Amino acid sequence: MTKRIYASLILALYFAVTAFGLPGVAKGAKEVYTGTVIDTNGFRRSGTAFITITIDEYTTDEEARQLAEAYSSDRQDGLLKAMRKMKKGRVQIQGRLGYRIHAARRIMSEDGPSLLVAFERPISWLEIRSASSSLDYPFAVIEIKFDEKGKGEGTLHAAAKIKIKEDNEVKVDGYEFNPARLLNVRKRK
Repeated sequence: MTKRIYASLILALYFAVTAFGLPGVAKGAKEVYTGTVIDTNGFRRSGTAFITITIDEYTTDEEARQLAEAYSSDRQDGLLKAMRKMKKGRVQIQGRLGYRIHAARRIMSEDGPSLLVAFERPISWLEIRSASSSLDYPFAVIEIKFDEKGKGEGTLHAAAKIKIKEDNEVKVDGYEFNPARLLNVRKRK
């Protein structure tokens, strides 16, 4: 791994192939994070909304290994199929349905703690009908970096493709030009 892991596109699913995470949520305990999403892409709806991320439990090292193996055997389809079997929590964006979190990791890096979340993104019937190239981006990925006071900022790739290279380097390619920004993210007490 390089010293500068902070690049969002490489770090975003680092959790899928490493055991670098911190201990997870205890059984029965939940972690709830709230914040604001700012979307400037306009290909969906531009604007701001509140986001709630509820983590029921974190992805274990064994599950991360299973996800990496699923990717190596059948790329995006294999990873998506393996992730669908996992339920780690829920993401709720104001005014929309909630989405099941399939993978979640807390990571401690040189830049401080981060929260990484991946889930199957909603695909509209218009995308399917028009055979849009966005269909090749079946995931949504959230990365949040926290400062020493527990305040977080990050990104939300609403449509992403995950690539795991032979050296276990993970890359997330976002379909959108600019990922949505997450601001004022804090853990609820």
